Formats: sequence, C-alpha cells, structure tokens
Amino acid sequence: MAIRTTEAVVLKTHAFRSTSLIATLYTKDFGKVQGLAKGIRVRCDRKDSKFFCFLEPLTLNKIVYYQKSHSGLHLLTQADLLNHFNPVRHSLNRITAASFALELVEKGTQLEDINKSIFDLLVATLNRLCDEIASVKETMLFFQSEFLRLSGFMPKDNKLNMPITDFIRIHIDNEFKTLDFMEKMKYG
Repeated sequence: MAIRTTEAVVLKTHAFRSTSLIATLYTKDFGKVQGLAKGIRVRCDRKDSKFFCFLEPLTLNKIVYYQKSHSGLHLLTQADLLNHFNPVRHSLNRITAASFALELVEKGTQLEDINKSIFDLLVATLNRLCDEIASVKETMLFFQSEFLRLSGFMPKDNKLNMPITDFIRIHIDNEFKTLDFMEKMKYG
C-alpha cells in the first residue's frame, strides 16, 4: 500500500456501518478517489472530542490515505481542513450552485483519472461563489462550459446546439438533484 498526501475537495459522504464514513473526494494529484474513514463518526460525536471532523461535502482538506492496489476504496487516515467555504453556506443560491458543481464533478469524472485542471477549476469556482459580488449565474455558466471542455465532453467545435444543462443531462447523467433545484431558482 502506498501512502498518498494531497489536497482534496469532498464531493459527497455516506455512513458506513455504525462508526465509519465513506467519502468521495476530488484530489489535486490523483483525481477522484473514494476513501474509508474508520471510526470518524464516533470521534466527531463525542462532546469531549479533541478531533476536528471536517470530512464533509464542500470542504477543501489536505488528506493522507493508504492507496490499496486491488480496491477502489482506500483508507483515509487524516483530513486537515484548508477551506470551509463558509460564505457559500449562508446563501441558498450559492450553496445550491456549489452543490451542483460538486455533483457534476462527481458524476462527470472517473475514479483515479487525474486532471489537475478540473481540481483547480472546482476550487476556483467555490472561491468565486464565496465572493458576494460575483454573479452566481455567470460563475456557473463558466464552470459548466470549462468542465465540459476539460473533461472531454465538449464537442470539438465548442458548439452545443442546445442549452448547456440539457447537454449535461444527455451526456453525463439525466438525474441531477441539484440541477433541477438550481433551474427552479433560475440559475441554470
């Protein structure tokens, strides 16, 4: 097992058994990875806990994990918070947009397909959404088109011939929870 250290944005998490958590992360150096954080739910629930538990979606962390060669699920051993993107969490429009960005990266990338440009785009977009002056609609249109280009989904002539959200539904996944909500809010 190789030990890996990198920066990562947490895309999603879900409980595993009674004490652990499985996190899907997009890393700077290794692409999308899934990791098991053993016992983290017990440590976070204790009132006298000296552990800070920031392994939650919409956080940027420096992580350490053991890469298992015969499994897509690696063992997470450390996650140190670098950015909580707190201003995004105080606006329904911005948290919806950020959640869609996380969901698009999660659904539109393959495990361990390295693309530093997608990582940089995701972090830059989340930082831009923290800026109260920035337009959410313009930020998300730029993010979507750049993501399609960087991930190889964009046609060679850069013409979609349909709304970008329709293209995403057809070519990536037709069931986006956050995209439906974002469109209802007129930010698609």
